[in-house]
Amino acid sequence: MIPSLVIGSLLLLSSNLYATEMAEASLKHFSSTSKIEWQHDLGPAQEIAETNNRPLLLFFTATWCGPCQSVKRTTMQDPSVIRELSKNFVPVMLDFDQHRFLASQMNISVVPTIMVLNPSATGLLHKVTNTSGSMFIRELQTAKKMHGEERTIKKTGLSR
Repeated sequence: MIPSLVIGSLLLLSSNLYATEMAEASLKHFSSTSKIEWQHDLGPAQEIAETNNRPLLLFFTATWCGPCQSVKRTTMQDPSVIRELSKNFVPVMLDFDQHRFLASQMNISVVPTIMVLNPSATGLLHKVTNTSGSMFIRELQTAKKMHGEERTIKKTGLSR
């Protein structure tokens, strides 16, 4: 009786240790994410967003656009921005020249343009107007809040 109790306790202890190690490893991976995992095609990105119930962040950019390159080098390299986007959004970087039709459908005529859409890409949640560090984080939080409100409205069946 005692040996099986000891073995059971050891198994429970080892499984708890394993679970703790796995959680810590996952947390380390998340906290050490050093870059944004951009999607470059709206179709697959939309599937990911719908599956994970996360809003889409669309970043229309161009190789010839100086301000776009500046946003990529500064804001999109900020660790807090990387964390926020990785945790709460499906980030999609779209080249304006390659996606002109989509840009025109969304009334985008200048770059950089950053907007947040609901997961099904059918509604604009927020258009980002400030890309400087902490202000950009606030804009993302506003979009996240609007996504939460939209989900609540859909759940309760209320309309605005």
